[in-house]
Amino acid sequence: MELPSWLTLSNAADALSLVSFLLTGLVYWNVKEIRRGVLYKARAPQLLEALTHHRSTLNTYLTNFGASAVDYKRQLPALESILLAIEDKVGWRWSKNRRAVYKMRLLVARHRERAPIQAEAESIYNQLTYLVETLEQDRRDREWQV
Repeated sequence: MELPSWLTLSNAADALSLVSFLLTGLVYWNVKEIRRGVLYKARAPQLLEALTHHRSTLNTYLTNFGASAVDYKRQLPALESILLAIEDKVGWRWSKNRRAVYKMRLLVARHRERAPIQAEAESIYNQLTYLVETLEQDRRDREWQV
């Protein structure tokens, strides 16, 4: 029985090299996911506590927004920094939670550059409340994963 002409040792080596490359990519992705998961479990409680603190502070400033608009605006850079720190730990690039954190960070960044308006400040507070609760539920769910 004669082998087909395209089946040579060189072609087989090329195919195995491609398979090896794909497996290396898969291992790299898995290691990154394990690292992200460990970082999230280690840092999530602290970062979520900081987000909760900023949410509470923003709520305080919203009660008398006219007098505390400057203080409100001073909270936004720190809030953006915390969102940036948590963004790459909550999931892979296209995950729902990571997109939510990214959108929130962009919202805060846009409002940080403008004069504060109460309706926009309340929108940020509402979005932040939703995000904190979502991330807290996600953190609790991950505690039960084995």
